[in-house]
Amino acid sequence: MLGKTLGIVGLFALLLVPRQDQSIGTLDRSRAFWYPRFAADPDAVVANTKAGPIHAGTYLRYLAARFGTEYLEDLAFDVLLAKECKTRRLAGSAPSLAKPLATRRLRQSGRTLEDDPDGSMRRKFVNQALRQHRLDAVVGEARANDEELLRAMFHRRYGVGGVRAHVRHILISFDATARRTGLADQKAIETAARAKAEDLVRQLRAGTKFEDALKHSDDRVSRRADGRLEGYNYRRFGDTFAAAVRAAKVGEPVGPVRSSKGFHVLEVTRRVTTERSSVEARLRRILRGITVSPADAERLRGALFRKYEYRPATQ
Repeated sequence: MLGKTLGIVGLFALLLVPRQDQSIGTLDRSRAFWYPRFAADPDAVVANTKAGPIHAGTYLRYLAARFGTEYLEDLAFDVLLAKECKTRRLAGSAPSLAKPLATRRLRQSGRTLEDDPDGSMRRKFVNQALRQHRLDAVVGEARANDEELLRAMFHRRYGVGGVRAHVRHILISFDATARRTGLADQKAIETAARAKAEDLVRQLRAGTKFEDALKHSDDRVSRRADGRLEGYNYRRFGDTFAAAVRAAKVGEPVGPVRSSKGFHVLEVTRRVTTERSSVEARLRRILRGITVSPADAERLRGALFRKYEYRPATQ
């Protein structure tokens, strides 16, 4: 969608104008797009023939005859997006930021200014960049003020309620217990797994180091990391495990704690509490900076069309 030439005026990029004109063109008074300067005057001569001159107005009508309203929604979206940014006081510098990006994209494509004598390529690039700046601003601001998104990001990064627990554990899994014991009855497997976990808790409370007891863990991934559950977020291993983590005192072994995987012996090594107010500005900046997806852009298009009651005129 963003790569499509914006509006019928964008199709003037097909027209050849004098080679010495290196300009991208003129910013429309709606500030929604750039267009070639000759398009401002319908009486401007864009070509000469023995049969007489061809004027800009004639060319515009010709383009409308060929393309109809194919680009009308794109034009409306850019106009309404510019209006929305002005209303919300967002992306005021978008036109000045977009212009150098157009030249940069031209060069990144392996072309020079001489390859774009009428500015048509840069005009396409600058209009795309202008739209993207405004999309980023409007969608980003909406995200940054979405309480649900803010809360979810806070909990994900700093722990539920701002409390991040650093946890390590030993897992006595049901599957590994069945293999070790040869038991087939699920109740017997669970009894054996619990008994082993209880014995490990007794050893730890008697002075055995956690690192030494860790060799009994069936969680090979965490075992290689000294039993640590990296980035524990109160979801892994379920609610019972999370409740045990919340209730545990730092440095004390807890267990056995049942999960769908088996029985755990856990230890909270430390807790870090973060006040949301101290990181909220940073979280908002992160949300503003998330890439706008095509689906995000399409939702915004629909929202703006509804808000401003867009309806194409009868043809």
